Amino acid sequence: MAAPRPGGRSAGQVIPIFALFVFVLMGLTALVIDVSWYWANTLRVQRAADAAALAGAVWLPGDTTKAKSSARAEATKNGYTAAGTTVVTVCPDSEVSASCAAGHGNTRQLNVTVSADVPTYFMRIFGITKITAVGNSKAAFVLPVAMGSPENYYGNFGIARGLTTTSSSGITTNITDANLKGPLTACASGVTNCFQADGSVLNPRGFWATMNSQGAANVNGDAHSAYYDTVGSTVSPGCDTITTLRACYDATNYYNYAVEMPPGSTNGSVYIFDPGFCAVAIDKGTGDRWYSGSNPVSTWYDLYNTNNAIYDNRTPPQTLVATSGTLFKRIAASDSTMGGPTVSGSILQCRSLTTTSYGATDGRNYHDKWYRLASGLSGGSGGTIYRLHTTTTDAALPSDQRSTDAENSFAVYVSATGGTPKVYGLGAMQMFTPLSAAGGTTSSEFYLAQIDAQHAGKQVEIQLWDPGDTSPLSASLQIERPSTTVGTWTPATDMSYYATKGTTNAGATNCSSTVVTNASTIVTATPTSKYNGCWLTIDVPIPANYTAPQSGWWKIKYTMTGSGTSTDVTTWKANIRGNPVHLVVP
Repeated sequence: MAAPRPGGRSAGQVIPIFALFVFVLMGLTALVIDVSWYWANTLRVQRAADAAALAGAVWLPGDTTKAKSSARAEATKNGYTAAGTTVVTVCPDSEVSASCAAGHGNTRQLNVTVSADVPTYFMRIFGITKITAVGNSKAAFVLPVAMGSPENYYGNFGIARGLTTTSSSGITTNITDANLKGPLTACASGVTNCFQADGSVLNPRGFWATMNSQGAANVNGDAHSAYYDTVGSTVSPGCDTITTLRACYDATNYYNYAVEMPPGSTNGSVYIFDPGFCAVAIDKGTGDRWYSGSNPVSTWYDLYNTNNAIYDNRTPPQTLVATSGTLFKRIAASDSTMGGPTVSGSILQCRSLTTTSYGATDGRNYHDKWYRLASGLSGGSGGTIYRLHTTTTDAALPSDQRSTDAENSFAVYVSATGGTPKVYGLGAMQMFTPLSAAGGTTSSEFYLAQIDAQHAGKQVEIQLWDPGDTSPLSASLQIERPSTTVGTWTPATDMSYYATKGTTNAGATNCSSTVVTNASTIVTATPTSKYNGCWLTIDVPIPANYTAPQSGWWKIKYTMTGSGTSTDVTTWKANIRGNPVHLVVP
């Protein structure tokens, strides 16, 4: 009998151990393959949920039905249609229903959940045939920040300045329009010539809406209507061709004003005060003036229904509702009764003491009057946002106004039945501000921007183009947050700011600077401007406990010292740091 071989017993155990190892290895391989497959499908589900939330959020808050259908359609494009075991749940954050749990009440946020079964392969050996993948997403739509006005009018200085009167009552009868209700009325406390519309005296706000003509230089305060850095020679680059912050000519996207008609409102109208150009003294009327020359000035006012596509200025999706057309095209006119140039040659008179009307087809007829641009507007069931686009560039003849160097100021008023509409600068605005100080110190406050409570903890970024042209006055500014005490605002003491030169004009200030932090006041003129031809960028933290008191309207406060009167034309922008349409991280 042969002797047993050494290690034979151990060798006999290798086969079952190896078989067990192979079985375990196959199980692990199967697990890895199935888990990887599940992980890959989870990414697909999450991306579909993200895409759906982003697609639907842009329709909020105005059209929740469209928001839901757009989200579901986007989920379908990405391979997930609500059917069988695939579930697509779309809920506005403010909605509570059988399928939507209570959110945080954010009317501009859309919550989307997509769930779908992922089939397994090797896991079937263990009786697991499917795993459910779930994707949760939230997207918010930040509308352009409302600027300049919490009311149904925009650009009201407060009085019709320096009017020549022809009656003992102090009211100039030849600028009263009985059909549209004249803009003048007697005020309390002996002040005359108050601004009014529809029979109501409007609260003074200290500025006019304004536009510089296409042929002006951007150092005059208009960042986007002016075609030149230096009049007639150096062209301001287009906004789509620059990579650094600077003034840029862009007649397509500037300047826009939102006209909000509330839900259920009807018979809405939009009026423009003094819409055409008529040269006056800078301290008279709305302050229309030629900077140089006397070439004709053109102005257009176009009103669009945004159809809830407020960021997309194309037509469609937006639709043209009303236009001033050529009514205010190529007007070379002066009002000598208000300090304008003496009428001669090609300069026509806007108004005389004996002439009260030039006819409905002559733009001069609306000098210092209300012009009704549109009527019959409605808010519908969910409210409607219209866009008023103002420009001095002739779309049919894009170079026609490049030899015209002027400024045209105006005001906007909107009315409706069954609700109070609003009108405000849409993310950007330009304003003409008469400032004065009587040998001492005086302050002027303006509504800056409306910041909602949902932005608590973020930052508001404010950009001011060419502030500080206030000579002979020195000037400084503060940004003020609304206080919980009605009628009071609190200056921010934690501002950060820096300046960037934005033009090649030789008259611009060499203003580029490092960031200044924890500031409470910014000096803009000494009285020499510190920011002529510059962007002043200001970042202000929004407190974490911010609740948007007084409807969230922040203010900007100018303090002037010295003696005399000055004027400042400035372009303002405001936005919340971050993308307009973005995913919300839980």
